[in-house]
Amino acid sequence: MLERQLSAKSALFGAAEGLFGTKDASTAGIVLTASTQSTILQVLSAPSATGVAEELRAWVGAEGAGLRPNGPGNWFVVCDAQPPRESLAALSEALEGRAEVIDQSHGRTRIKVSGPKVTQMLAKGTAIDLREDQFAPGQSAPTLFGHISAQLIRVSPENFEILVLSSFALSLWDSLIVMGREFGIQAHC
Repeated sequence: MLERQLSAKSALFGAAEGLFGTKDASTAGIVLTASTQSTILQVLSAPSATGVAEELRAWVGAEGAGLRPNGPGNWFVVCDAQPPRESLAALSEALEGRAEVIDQSHGRTRIKVSGPKVTQMLAKGTAIDLREDQFAPGQSAPTLFGHISAQLIRVSPENFEILVLSSFALSLWDSLIVMGREFGIQAHC
């Protein structure tokens, strides 16, 4: 019997990287970055549960994480690295009986998109009105990019995150590169 060594690979393993639509990184209007080591937690509560948002904001601030609203009683918490096990246990304990914390890191991929032309590029793929007065920093919304369902978050005026199911991440990545070519895009995993 053959023995095989299994190893974990990012959903974006083998994704296209480099410059597209430009030969110089300084002229790229878009930067596409894969956050392959991100931790993505989903927090679910009854909309009537009290104090959940406040508890999450306190934990996110202490951990240097990001809180992404996903609907009534539903949030994504994103971290650039794995929070300490004790910290996650403390969060679950603090929310016990009011909310559930589910690790979605294995099932979702976080893609960061930024640059001076980012809203023009994203407008090619989503029906969300991306004007800053309509979709302000801190806002998030479920959307479609073509036929791919994703969560779009505006982090700051020129910085967005996209949370997508991992099985669709590579297709979305390729679509984002195509959408960004006219502006010059720098893509790296």
